[in-house]
Amino acid sequence: MADRTADPGISPGGTAAPTPAAGTAGQRAAALFSASGLTQAEAADRGARIGRTTARVCIDLGRFAADGTFTSTTTVDFDCAGTGPIWLDLIAERVISLRHNDIDLDPRELAGAERLVIPTPQASNTVTVTAEHQAGAQAAGLSRSVDRSDGTVYAWTQFQPFDARRMLPCFDQPDLRAEFTVEVIAPAEWTCVSNMRSDGTGSRADAAAGGPPDGLRRWVFAPTPPIPVYLLALCAGPFAVITGEHQGMPLGLYARAGLADELASSSPELLALTAHGMDTFGEAFALPCPGDSYDHVFLPDQPGAMENLGCITWNDAALFRTEPTPEQRARRGMVLLHELSHQWFGNLVSPRWWDDLWLSESFADWAGHWALRSYPELADHGGNGAVDFKAVAIRGDQAPSTHPISRRVPDMAAVEASFDAITYAKGAFVLNQLIERIGEPDFLAGLRRYFARFGWAATTVDGLLDELDRVTDLDVRRWAAEWLRTAGVNTLRLEVDSRLETDGGAAGRTGPTVRLLQEAPAAWPLLRTHRLELEAYRLVDGSLVRDRTVSVTVSGPAAEIGELTGAADAELLLVDSADGAYAIGRLDPRSMRTLLAYGQTLVSAGARTSMRRLLAEAVTAGELPAAEAVHTLSASLRTERDDSAFVALTDAAVQLAHRFSAPRDRGPVGELIAEACLSVAQTSAPGTARQQRAWLVASDTAWADRSVGQLRRALEVGDRRPGPSGVRASGAGSPRNGFLPQTLRWRLVRRLVALGDDPSLIDLELTVDTDPDSWLSAEIAAAAEGSLAAKRLALDRLLDPAHLPAGALAPFAEGLWQPHQDAVLVDIAASFLDRLPGAVSAGGTARAARLARWAFPTSGLTAATVRQAKDLADRVDLPEVVRLALADQAFEAERALRVSAGRDDRAARRGQA
Repeated sequence: MADRTADPGISPGGTAAPTPAAGTAGQRAAALFSASGLTQAEAADRGARIGRTTARVCIDLGRFAADGTFTSTTTVDFDCAGTGPIWLDLIAERVISLRHNDIDLDPRELAGAERLVIPTPQASNTVTVTAEHQAGAQAAGLSRSVDRSDGTVYAWTQFQPFDARRMLPCFDQPDLRAEFTVEVIAPAEWTCVSNMRSDGTGSRADAAAGGPPDGLRRWVFAPTPPIPVYLLALCAGPFAVITGEHQGMPLGLYARAGLADELASSSPELLALTAHGMDTFGEAFALPCPGDSYDHVFLPDQPGAMENLGCITWNDAALFRTEPTPEQRARRGMVLLHELSHQWFGNLVSPRWWDDLWLSESFADWAGHWALRSYPELADHGGNGAVDFKAVAIRGDQAPSTHPISRRVPDMAAVEASFDAITYAKGAFVLNQLIERIGEPDFLAGLRRYFARFGWAATTVDGLLDELDRVTDLDVRRWAAEWLRTAGVNTLRLEVDSRLETDGGAAGRTGPTVRLLQEAPAAWPLLRTHRLELEAYRLVDGSLVRDRTVSVTVSGPAAEIGELTGAADAELLLVDSADGAYAIGRLDPRSMRTLLAYGQTLVSAGARTSMRRLLAEAVTAGELPAAEAVHTLSASLRTERDDSAFVALTDAAVQLAHRFSAPRDRGPVGELIAEACLSVAQTSAPGTARQQRAWLVASDTAWADRSVGQLRRALEVGDRRPGPSGVRASGAGSPRNGFLPQTLRWRLVRRLVALGDDPSLIDLELTVDTDPDSWLSAEIAAAAEGSLAAKRLALDRLLDPAHLPAGALAPFAEGLWQPHQDAVLVDIAASFLDRLPGAVSAGGTARAARLARWAFPTSGLTAATVRQAKDLADRVDLPEVVRLALADQAFEAERALRVSAGRDDRAARRGQA
């Protein structure tokens, strides 16, 4: 699942806590009535009591399109052990009726704000509840989305981790599985989708026959296998639909009607990738894809993607509006395969509690990259999975919110903060390391045993380790203790000692010695075992030529690399040249000087990846000015031939230029990147991924008159006749033989408006863009305008939950926080933080957390801004997930300010040494 968190509860109106009856049972019922959230201890107690469970839920959407109101009628059959009250989780506007084992109960006495109490459960129970609910648009429970282009309404669910209770009474915890039968009453023209197959096109009946009223239709779906309730799904609306089939399993693609053409153009690849994933995972795990059907539903307000059993919901930005690059298609393919792999990791076998969320997410990240490598059309464009995971994970592991991959999660507040870089990227990277140690065949054999043993059930990390232990000689529990149970990232630093050894030296050896030093952060002081490669390079005719490669294992504070003694005088000693160690690398001073001057001449793709990583890590540590690193990376852009590496190089260069350069230097440093990219655009074959990427990056970094002029000419040469995905342009270096994708045109408009061109460019572009979401592209461009009035309007839009969908927060913030507009953005950044607490009540915890993490100011930062963010992070009245995001962003902002001002104490000390 993509990054998300939970919303706060909606209290039903007019209910008061019941008067406790005499005795312990009455007191416990009263306590349950008034409780909120869920702790691990409560879940364990309830999980020990609840046995076999089935549920039949009927959702009436007859009024949904008009005002978002819906009703649920749910019958839950469950076995219960022990004595004393039990509860179902439920958040509703009001509970209309409650019946337990054929006895009517008063919901006013038993329905609290978040819990529905069953005071005297029996060994066998049937509870029927009818409740009224109000849908929101914040990806929590059953949500309501409106297509602005035509006013059509769509219903869709997002339940993970704790929001199924917003649609139906349930046991909302991952270890309590149930078989669900879903019925839906919806407008007759709507299509409904759930986890399982429906009874054809939906059954129509009139009110006299006991069916839905005229104009409505009833849909009945087959019962699910036993699943956690957070995997239940319902989507409904006037969808455009494309169907397919793979080995007897029906496949479906659904999108709002306004994106029917985009759905059709994407459908061949989406269906082919789904079939590839089913075959790849089914063979590897010796089990076919769970469920009886598999659907993808694309929605405007879904902030990411969600792995509901057989019904994946996506943000519909995945339906490309212009011709995508291979890298864009590969990223979409990895998301598709990530969610598909969840049908095994998380759905077939789920974590018993959220402390083992990594059993779902880390494995799905690994599996998505692994399966993409065998899909011929995109195999060369998906990047290096392990390397990509590493960069994201290390950034998260340096932040205040870091935590062990597998850790104790005491309550749902802590769960919300667990969908992060550690659970996803770091977990996937260490899985790659484990596979390298034990071999892929044994790893897959262990997974097959794991699925066979725990299918349609829940387990813990110990269940996985038990099965891996049976297929490998590696001590997997020791591996888990070292990598899963601790946090933090080590630093590996090369040290070259040029002093000659005395007669007492090892075996009389003389000459410079090379040592690898290991350091650990104070908060997590463990020195781990790392296996990595070191490469020695010599300068030959102005180019770096590899002299030798040495494999090294270090587990303590230092390891002498005897194999490099004869090459210690090499101009470059490259640490972790294969990028296989989960550690930060540091070069010796001579190697760093060589890398800056000649790094672009490295031939090996792995070495070039290491160069990019080492330079970025040196800059963020304050040991290297950003301008020097960007100069080398920009030179490398002109010579890089691998498309995926080219994308990674541009990402790194832009990040360093915009975040870690001094404010006054951001324009000129960014211009180094723009010049290199425009040169690449001129020399690349028209329409290629490299050329499109070069134009996109140039449109973010152009600063000097010459480069900006090229952007204007590229925008002006189009004939502006509307087309399906762009307009025609001409001239050397123009993409696609003169075809300018609409997404690129909006990036050009955004940059020119940010640099002071007439904002009327935005209105002109709207006249040629036929995308139903063109309004959003226009508002992102308007947010880039440099006037105070434009920034204030943009901030209002950013913080208005009724205006921007959650998935648009990050791109909108990118338009707002322009890197060269610090002066006008100082007050806007302070206002953002002043207003952020109000975003919790206005739009919910999930949206506020996304604002804090993905829309936090990146320009206009001052020491006062950092203090303001830290003060907010200390406020106990804010949700934990919001406070952690603020603490992390304050840490990033403080580091960026320190580095851009050249005030890193460690760098200063090393400069004096």
